Amino acid sequence: MNEKRSREVFEDFKEQSSPFVVLLVPGLWGHHYPGYYVTVRDMFRSIDIECEISRVNSEGSVKENARTVKDEIEALCENKNKDDEKRRKRVLAMGHSKGGLDIAAALALFETELEDKLAGFVCVQSPYGGSPIAEDLLSNKYVRSGVHFALEAAFGESRNSEAIKKMVKPVEDLTYRARIRFLRKHPLPEQFRDKTVCFHSKTTSKDSAMTNIALYSVSKYNEEGDGLVCRSDAEIPHTRVVHHASIGLFVSS
Repeated sequence: MNEKRSREVFEDFKEQSSPFVVLLVPGLWGHHYPGYYVTVRDMFRSIDIECEISRVNSEGSVKENARTVKDEIEALCENKNKDDEKRRKRVLAMGHSKGGLDIAAALALFETELEDKLAGFVCVQSPYGGSPIAEDLLSNKYVRSGVHFALEAAFGESRNSEAIKKMVKPVEDLTYRARIRFLRKHPLPEQFRDKTVCFHSKTTSKDSAMTNIALYSVSKYNEEGDGLVCRSDAEIPHTRVVHHASIGLFVSS
């Protein structure tokens, strides 16, 4: 879907639905990427849809960020509704990568508080089931040490610094073991499933920096993905899923 078509979809949706505010929740280490989510926010605003970027700590845990997302949703609803009770606004929460997990956790942990405040939940390439790369990178102390070296090279911090340790900590939330433990207790509540859409894709370009990592997931796990998240792990059970295919887009439940 190109930008023109996206605008048309949201213009139609805006006319047909009750009013809503968009909350964009960034993924892991998002604050290190200048301009991350800014163009998306500006696109919504250009068609008169209110949109804000979440202030979650992109190096925070899923549970920590779930509390922030909950507070932000409540604040947006309170601020937008206090002057016009007849046109109550709800929140369309959109999460990319780990941001989708933070939203899902907020809905699971604070179901009662958020049940009448959510207009919809869009989950984009989020490792809801876990990430094979996170699992394998933290699988033993030698590989984990390599992760510290890589982060040191990428961000200019000492590999033994508190900054690097803080960056590694939330990656643990993306391992299969951590996701299994969390979802056994806190799956996405049934009442939110009809309001949820998941998007996932795979890396096919030979020029992509993620191609070799994506090929690793295929060779070891026989799973396609973008290099960090396998397509099957990006699907939340019992929700609508948009698959990217060579012939276009199709939706399944």
